[in-house]
Amino acid sequence: MFAKSKCRSILAAVVFAALAIAAHAQQPIDGFLPRTFTNSKGAKMPYRLFIPPTYDAIHSYPLIVYLHGGAGNGTDNVSQISGGNTEGTHVWATKEAQREHPAFVLAPQAPNNEDWGGPENSDLSPAAKSTLEIIESLEHEFKIDKARLYITGQSLGGYGTWDMIIRRPNLFAAAIPLCGSGEANHPPFQKRYSTAEFERIKNLPIWVFQGADDKTVHAEGPRKP
Repeated sequence: MFAKSKCRSILAAVVFAALAIAAHAQQPIDGFLPRTFTNSKGAKMPYRLFIPPTYDAIHSYPLIVYLHGGAGNGTDNVSQISGGNTEGTHVWATKEAQREHPAFVLAPQAPNNEDWGGPENSDLSPAAKSTLEIIESLEHEFKIDKARLYITGQSLGGYGTWDMIIRRPNLFAAAIPLCGSGEANHPPFQKRYSTAEFERIKNLPIWVFQGADDKTVHAEGPRKP
């Protein structure tokens, strides 16, 4: 009897926790609104959108795209703006930042076991393509300045940032890849972009961050020509 009662208690706790997570996913978090996009092929992608508190449709605003790291994958519409992805998303949404530079912040969430793209792919990844469709839909919904689209991402999203700007070199005004360029023989990619591919973005402002002590993504990548 005790064992059955304990099992029921554990099951109830798991159910309540799942319900709490689901409810959390439907609530705004620090100003980031929960949304879901259905792409042209019918696939759904959760995303969070921060709208400038002073938004006024008579003005146009920049849009910052943040590509999460590996821990952000999933469907909960929370992981891509929490945990290790908190700073990367929230730094643009602080009162100080928004007061000086009001901007939209888009944080899409890639499905489990999918990446944002890399040098071994022949084109943008499915998650990256969905993100571009989201950007286009937001440009129709809000007054967003197409000349001020910016992209950043960390780790898995850092690789994705490089991939997005290389494959769509005229789309973004600037990019900030963080810890997303490892050695050629280091996972998740074993290939490097060609010189010709890097030539596409030689005039694009890029601010690269890479920790010298990073044991997961080595600093040798960005250091090599």
